[in-house]
Amino acid sequence: AQIQKSLAPHAVLVEYGLLDGELTAFVVTAHGADQLSWKTDTNKLRQNVLRLRDLLKDPQSTEWPALLDQVSKSLLAPVAPRIPADAKQILVVPAGYLNYLPFPVLSLPDGRALVEAYAVSSLPSASALLYLGPATPQTGELFLGALGSIAVDGMPPLPGTLTETAGIAAQYPQAKRASGPAFTHDVARGALLNADTVHFATHGLLEEQAPLFSALVTSPAAGQPSRLSLYEIVGMKLRSRLVVLSACETGLGKLQGGDEITGLTRTFLTAGADTVVASLWKVSDESTAMLMQQFYGRLGEGLAPAEALRASALAVRAKYPHPFYWAPFVVTGRN
Repeated sequence: AQIQKSLAPHAVLVEYGLLDGELTAFVVTAHGADQLSWKTDTNKLRQNVLRLRDLLKDPQSTEWPALLDQVSKSLLAPVAPRIPADAKQILVVPAGYLNYLPFPVLSLPDGRALVEAYAVSSLPSASALLYLGPATPQTGELFLGALGSIAVDGMPPLPGTLTETAGIAAQYPQAKRASGPAFTHDVARGALLNADTVHFATHGLLEEQAPLFSALVTSPAAGQPSRLSLYEIVGMKLRSRLVVLSACETGLGKLQGGDEITGLTRTFLTAGADTVVASLWKVSDESTAMLMQQFYGRLGEGLAPAEALRASALAVRAKYPHPFYWAPFVVTGRN
C-alpha cells in the first residue's frame, strides 16, 4: 500500500522474480497490484539474456534482433497486457542476471521497443521508492569532470570525454568543470559533497572479488589516489541528487545473495543520491557525446531524468540504429 501511494499517477512498477522453471512479476500502479506467474525455461533464459547483452555491446553484431525477440517474449509479452493504457513510465525492478539487461531495448507485442512507448527506469527494489526522493528536472549547480587526455595505470586516455563535457558546458555555461590533470580524486569527492548534479566522464573499474574496491578513475595527483572507490562513497553524505556516470560499465556489479548488485549505482543511492545514470557496457565516444548533450538539453527543458534519457536515446537511435550506441545507459531512480 505504501508503494502504491508513492507511485506517480502514470507510472507502473514491474518487479521480476526468478523461480525454478518459472517467472513471476508483480505489476503495481497507484490504483492496484497484481502478480503474474508463467512457466519458462529459466536456464535457457539466463543464457539468452547474457548472450543478448554480448551482442548488444558489439556494434558489429547482426544476430541480436532474433535473440531480442525471444527474450522479449519471455519477459515482456506476459506483462504487457497488464500495463494500463495511460501509462507513461515503467519502473523495473530486475532480478539476478536481468540487472545486466537494458530493458528499453525489449520489444512490446506490437513490435515497438519499450523505449518508444515509455520512459524506463530501474530500481534496486520496490521498497526503494519509500526512501528515494524525486529527482529535480533542473540540474541546479552542475559539476562536469572528465579524464580527458590523461592515461592512468595503463588505461588509455579518453579524449572524447573533453568533447562530451564541452558540449554540455555550452548549454550550462555556469557549470564547474575539471578536466585532465585537474580532475583529481579530491576534486571529484568535493563535487559529490557540494554540487546538485555531478557528471563524471571517465573509466569505471569493476572489482568482482572485492566490490567495495570498484572505483571511478581520476587523474593522478601528489598525495591522492587516482581512483574514487566505493568504500569511500559509502561513508559520504552526498549533496548530489543526480549522478551521471558516463564511463565504461559503471552500471555493473557483482551479483550477491538475493537480487542485489553491489555496484557504483547502488552505492551512490545509498550515499544519498536520488537518481543515477550509468552504463552497462563500454561506450562510443561520438554517440555518447551526442546522447549526453541531448540529455542535459532535455533536463534544461524540464524533463525528469528517465524521460530525458528516453528522448535522447531516440534521437541517437535515429542516427545510430544499433542498440550499442543508444541503449548502454540506464536510469536508476524514481523518475
